[in-house]
Amino acid sequence: MEKADWIIAIMSNNKLREIVAIIGDKELRFITEIALDLHEFQYNGFDKDVEISRYSKEEFVKKDIMLVIEFIKSRLSHIVT
Repeated sequence: MEKADWIIAIMSNNKLREIVAIIGDKELRFITEIALDLHEFQYNGFDKDVEISRYSKEEFVKKDIMLVIEFIKSRLSHIVT
């Protein structure tokens, strides 16, 4: 395993924000924030008052999951061509 892969594997979620800011890709930064919201949701679940979780309804979770998936597919299509 290369050193960069190892660092990414053990990096805390909070560091992702810093790394993405350094990279400077606005779309990646947006998607990273959504992915972190989804990660937080897996622990907190739904919250109708949106005080603990950022999600109050399943439809919003599904939309964000699809945004992340589409972003990944789009980025991979540039690499795998």
